[in-house]
Parts: sequence; structure tokens; C-alpha cells
Amino acid sequence: MKLSVFTTDNAGLKLDETAVVAAKEYLDVLPVADSHGFHPGDVEAETIRLYPAVTRQKIHGFGGAFTESAAYVWATAPANVRNEIIEAYFGKDGIGYNYGRVSIGSCDFSLSAYSYIPDGATDLKDFSVARDEEYTLPFLKAALEKTPDITLFASPWSPPPHLKTNGEWQGGKLKREYYALWAKYVAAFIRAYAEKGVKISAVTVQNELRHAQVWESCLYEKEEELDLAANYLAREIKPLGVKIYVFDHCRERVFSRASYAFGASSEIDGVACHWYSGDYFDELRMTRERFPDKDIIISEACVAMRKSRPVAEYDGKVLDAYAHDIIGDLNGGANAFCDWNLVLDGERGPSHFRDNRPMMADAPVIVDGGKAIFRPSFYAIGHFSKFMRRGASVIGCSQPYRDVEVTAALNPDGSVAAVVYNRGGAKRVKVLLDTALFELDLNENTLNTLVTFRQN
Repeated sequence: MKLSVFTTDNAGLKLDETAVVAAKEYLDVLPVADSHGFHPGDVEAETIRLYPAVTRQKIHGFGGAFTESAAYVWATAPANVRNEIIEAYFGKDGIGYNYGRVSIGSCDFSLSAYSYIPDGATDLKDFSVARDEEYTLPFLKAALEKTPDITLFASPWSPPPHLKTNGEWQGGKLKREYYALWAKYVAAFIRAYAEKGVKISAVTVQNELRHAQVWESCLYEKEEELDLAANYLAREIKPLGVKIYVFDHCRERVFSRASYAFGASSEIDGVACHWYSGDYFDELRMTRERFPDKDIIISEACVAMRKSRPVAEYDGKVLDAYAHDIIGDLNGGANAFCDWNLVLDGERGPSHFRDNRPMMADAPVIVDGGKAIFRPSFYAIGHFSKFMRRGASVIGCSQPYRDVEVTAALNPDGSVAAVVYNRGGAKRVKVLLDTALFELDLNENTLNTLVTFRQN
């Protein structure tokens, strides 16, 4: 058995095979202890252990968001750059993206605020997704040509203002008398996209439903969200084969919100969450343990940067944030990880509300000066998305280091992929898979993917 090693560091940011390590046979025999009862040099003290027989949740996929802003940047890039981006994400030699998010109407990364019905309309007579045909749908179709089985979920940022309590895009609530109309609106969106050749597999009830953001937003208490989801959305979209996910907010309340929704209605298929409030990986773990058959997806992630500081100052932070988070998510029970914008321009836009704000959101691919620039997040996510395929099972793993983080998966083809993030200094480690023992060197502050095939 051999182990292939792929490495990314803060300097090189390359996803290249750097080593092929042959296995030694592992003999489960401890050396003779010294006078203090310790075992100097014992393999147990330096070995990362992988347990393919201990299978956990299935992986649904990895990907990012097809926002209107991302689609616009892609559409207005030179033809060779457009092709480069599609191939890098979705081509056979790319990083294997097979999961994605779309907004139902406008979001913060749209060129302007918009909905699919005219201002003041209280029916769907003039419903149209024509706006999305200019940029968003062509971007989606280009990706689907390379990866036809992309799983897409959709999220609303806000109903049209005239359907809300405050009459604004920002904040407020959906008026109770329009719950039925809004559910039909979401179903109309799903059918319209299907007619364009784009299948939506799931919807979240509302993006960031606890914050009245300065961009498109709408607030729901847990009772309101469940009422809309179970009594209105379910009636309209479940016959279309579309799942319903609740919450779609930061991880700190995942367990309580999921417990409430799952306990109250069988119509809820899963919970979505964002990474912005902190780790809270135990929230995922408790949810997975209590509800093993429900989906848990990370629906949004990005790193915010100050416009006043050089972008290069954030490279290490970006790599660390993604490596640490995805490992924690998978070990906590997540089925999927979906990044935020797939593509942005050199100003980290366009965005119809951010021009005068001090912060900007990074993206894995930046188009600037007519070229595609691949950021640390592209490579970090690629360590997982390229080697942990849809249908893989997260497996048990353990390791002895305080500054090393590990997750691993057993792929449907029998291959095992382990991602090892060394947050500390250079070190030699051993990796044990069944009776195969590998020795390899981990460079300082590197993300490493170890791939092998089990022998039947």
C-alpha cells in the first residue's frame, strides 16, 4: 500500500503531489519500558490513527455560492479566464466542487436589490426570473456542463418590501397574511429554474434570520420559521422533491433551533449554519448525535478583510480559518460545506451596499487585471473537495498532537483520504491505517491531504 501526500502552505499555495510513501507492516508490540514505566520512541506517542471501520455521516459535497456578483465578474472576464475558473472548480482536473448555493432574488452580493414580482404585486401573475438569465443562470449552466450532478440549495434574503411589516428590504418580518403567497413564490422560483435546466434540491427558510442586516434581510422567531416551513413551504415544495432546512445562521444556536424544529415537525429535513460566531463544533456534534438522519450543512463562510490593509497580510489567516473550520465541521457531523462567493473582482465586489464600508469579503478566486487569482481558500477547500467525494463516510481518527488537526473519510471507491493540518512546527509523524504504517514529514504550518487505496 502507498500513500500520496498533497501539501499547501502559506507561501507556495500549491496542490501538488509532493511525496509517495510506502507502508510498513505495523506490529502491535510495545517496546520494553524504561525504569519510569515510559516507552521512549514508542509508536503510540507519535501516530495519527485512522479507523475506516468507524463510519459516521455521509458527505454530500463541497462548493460555493453562485451570487449575481460572482456571476457578473465571471461573465465580464475574458473568455480564457472564464474557462479557467470553470475548469478549476468543476473540470475533471479541478478541485471537485459539486455543491452550491443560489439566492432567491437579490442578496448582499447582487448588483442591486430585486425580486421576481413587480412592486406592490400580491399575486404571481407576473412572476419572472428574467433578471437571473443575464448573469446567474449562464454561470450555473457553465458549471453544470462540467459537473452535471451539482447539488444546489437556495436561500431567500428578503421577501419584496411590500410584503413585510416595515416596508423595507432591510429587517422587518414577512406579514402573516402573506405566508401562503411567499411559499408559492419560492415554489415558482424552483419551477422556473427547473424549466431553465437548473434543479434546486433544497431551500433554507431564510438567510440569517436573527439579524436585521444593512442588506436584504428578514427576521423570524423560531415559532414563525417553523410555521412558515411546516404549514406553508412544505405544502408547496415537498411535492417538487425539495428539502427544507431551517435556521441558516451562525452555529451557536444550531442545537436548540434544530431540536425545536425537528421535534415539532417531520417536514424539516435538516439545519444550515454559518461559521461567523466562532467554532461551536459541539453544537454540530450534539445535533448529529440526537438527529443522526437529518442533514447538517455549513451554508456560508468567508473571511472579512480591512480595505486599509494589504491583502497578503490575510493569507495565513485565510488558510488557517478554512482548514480549522472544515476539519471541525466534518468531525462535528456536517454533511456539506458551502463557501460564499465563488468569484469576486479586485475590490471584492461588486456589491450594491458595501462601497463605503471599511471591510471587504474575500473569495477563493479573484478576477483582477484580466487574470484569475487563486486565493488560499481555494486551495484549502480543495484539500477536502478534491479527495473526499460525494457519498464518502467520515471515519474515526485520533492523533497525539496539540497543534495538529485531522479528519478523514472513506470514499465510495474504497480510497481513504485524511486531511492533516499542522498548525505548529515541522515534525515527523506516523499514520496508521489498519496494519499499514506510514512515516512522513509535515512542514511547518501546512495543510496536507493523505490519499491511499485500501487493499481488498
